Amino acid sequence: MSPSTALRAGGDLTILTIADPEFVPRLRALAASIAVNMPSATLHACLVNVVDPDLVQSIERAHARTEISFVFAELDATVVRMGLDGVTPYTEKAGFCVNLRGCALLELLREGRRRVLFLDADSIVRRDLSPLFPLIDENDLVIHKRPHERDFMGVAGGVIGVRPSAAAVQFFERAVARIDAIGNRAFFSDQLAFHQTIAEMGDRLRAAHLPKAFIDWDFDPRSFIWVGKGRRKFESAAYIEEERLYDHAGVRPSRPH
Repeated sequence: MSPSTALRAGGDLTILTIADPEFVPRLRALAASIAVNMPSATLHACLVNVVDPDLVQSIERAHARTEISFVFAELDATVVRMGLDGVTPYTEKAGFCVNLRGCALLELLREGRRRVLFLDADSIVRRDLSPLFPLIDENDLVIHKRPHERDFMGVAGGVIGVRPSAAAVQFFERAVARIDAIGNRAFFSDQLAFHQTIAEMGDRLRAAHLPKAFIDWDFDPRSFIWVGKGRRKFESAAYIEEERLYDHAGVRPSRPH
């Protein structure tokens, strides 16, 4: 694909992310990485309990093609609970933000967005994403599958690609209802619901595996997207430096081809 063709195609991509005030600095780095590596994509930032206009404007300055939506909810951020894995601590606020991705994706699909790519706010786009487009266009759902993990880890929800097919809309309608039934403020509810809904729909849903290069928590320098999964965003020197470069300078870090 030529650079000009890739630029036009990128205009048919909406990148969705969700953040509360604590995560806006990470979202700002993500926005800057999109501006450098996927400038024609639209960033849709769904902000939870964000009221400071300076925070909003900082995102908009990082990437020109940004649209903002707001969600307000009364959320506790002090009581720490334990995730289904028995290891991951989380608060009600964190659980709400994680589970909101199902509703947010469904809303954009109902609007008829040609391609939607959900990214966790602590992700970094490192390369042009057009090589992912055929996989999205040929399927209803693109998600990283982990068939040997327990049900709530059977898929990784940090990066999800979708298009507005009838099956994709039905998938998220069912998944959102299942998230609500499991508990929409509990950690891992979304991944459990996605895994179970994929199994339930069977052949009625074309669900493709998202390659690790597009959801890389091991930070291979050749990958398209890095995700700051769990403690990695605090502990990986490579991730910390990459995020710092984008957030503070909006420049393209050097990398191997």
